[in-house]
Amino acid sequence: MYASPALTLHSKQISELNACWHNVNRRISGYQRWESVKGVIFGLGRLNVAFEFLVRRVKFYKRLYLSPVLFMIFSGHFYYRITETIV
Repeated sequence: MYASPALTLHSKQISELNACWHNVNRRISGYQRWESVKGVIFGLGRLNVAFEFLVRRVKFYKRLYLSPVLFMIFSGHFYYRITETIV
């Protein structure tokens, strides 16, 4: 999940990852394949994989938008500092 904002996944890939996430929780909690683990996952305070991807992507873009480096690039300060060091 660390690099999930950098990934572009299709809905089928996300649903496969979600199935893996459910199987991990089934194994840990001792549930069978046909038993739902949604209650266990939500009880632990975790989200569905699709929602985790969405939340992480939104946080990534928010940090990027509020980044001082990005501000310098778009405001012209970055260009000014590069030309100042070259001359």
